[in-house]
Amino acid sequence: MNRINLNYKLEGSGETLVFIHGLSDNLLYWEFLASNLKENFQVLRVDLRGHGQTELGDDEISIGTYADVRHNLLIGKNNEILDILKKEFK
Repeated sequence: MNRINLNYKLEGSGETLVFIHGLSDNLLYWEFLASNLKENFQVLRVDLRGHGQTELGDDEISIGTYADVRHNLLIGKNNEILDILKKEFK
């Protein structure tokens, strides 16, 4: 997989929460919730590939591509799994 520039926003301090948006959204989806939680947590929000301000890149995009990105985001310092909030698709 080629490297891309990943747009993200990191705010606050404390235990880290990772916010991952659903398809056709971007990191702004979590703005209200993040603004309230950043006083007690470190909040990481990202734009996935081809969403918001993150570039699409040249690789073929698949569910596996998104799974790889999500996996890499969830591995914190010392390989500690971080808490995650995600939008469910129905």
